[in-house]
Amino acid sequence: MRRRVLYVIFTAFIILTLLSLLVFLPGCGRALRRQALLERMEEKENEETAGSSTQIEDSSEETMEGQDNDSGMDEETQGQMIDGQDQEALEQDDSSGQEEAGESGEMVADEDSMESEDVDVAEDIDIVEDVEEEVQEQEEAVQQAEATTLSLPIVIDESGSILKGAGNPAYGIFVYAGDTELNSPVRGYVSFDIRELSGATVNDAKIELKLYTGEGDFFELKESLCVSVISWGTRQLKMEDFDKNGPIIGCYNAPNVGQAPDALKNELQKAIDAGKKRFQISLWGKGPATDNDDIADRFLYKLSEEGSGISMTLTYTAQ
Repeated sequence: MRRRVLYVIFTAFIILTLLSLLVFLPGCGRALRRQALLERMEEKENEETAGSSTQIEDSSEETMEGQDNDSGMDEETQGQMIDGQDQEALEQDDSSGQEEAGESGEMVADEDSMESEDVDVAEDIDIVEDVEEEVQEQEEAVQQAEATTLSLPIVIDESGSILKGAGNPAYGIFVYAGDTELNSPVRGYVSFDIRELSGATVNDAKIELKLYTGEGDFFELKESLCVSVISWGTRQLKMEDFDKNGPIIGCYNAPNVGQAPDALKNELQKAIDAGKKRFQISLWGKGPATDNDDIADRFLYKLSEEGSGISMTLTYTAQ
């Protein structure tokens, strides 16, 4: 019985002891672990502090080195930038040079093209001028082949001279221009038959004056010898015809004349187109009517069918 009690007590003691250990040991373990943890934390803080200092120093050194490197890099970068700028400038210069060369080449090409076009235009103009000349020559050749030359016949009965203030005109083969010994101005008149030219086209016309004789000094009295176109029809002259005026064919400073003025051709064409049968002219001196010296100052032209002193020759194309 006693043994059982002791055994129970011992067993209870053992159980309590074990229970105590189970309660105490975990608390001690936790305390120890806490203490170890605190120690490790302090050590870690110290290490971190020391590491931070080291890092700060290293960072400072690195910063210094970085600044030095940056400075060096800046210098290198600046050098590279300068080199790059120079390279870009060179490239721009090259590009500008290429552009200028291209523009110059284009300008040269344009100039060459313009010169080529000018040459082409000049050649075209030359060709056109050559063609026009050929056409004109052909037309002239045709006209010459078809043209007829004619010396207009003079109607002597309708020709003559009129002395202003005299009784009647002087008819006949002599035509005068100037003044007389009676101090009267005198004019000559010639009538040409143009019936053969009906419907014709006048190509050219020429008038010729060949002096038969002269009296006094015509050009001391007159400035020039003039020829005008007038009309008195298919009749003899009348005194009132002296005052008739018309277009001037020409004025000359010599008694002998051989001219083919456009005015003559044009006036002759007008007479043909108007259906006239006569083409008539007057010869007169431009200047004072007379010098009152009782001396004749005049030119005399002889009319005849052959070798007339006044003649008119033309070429024409029939209708």
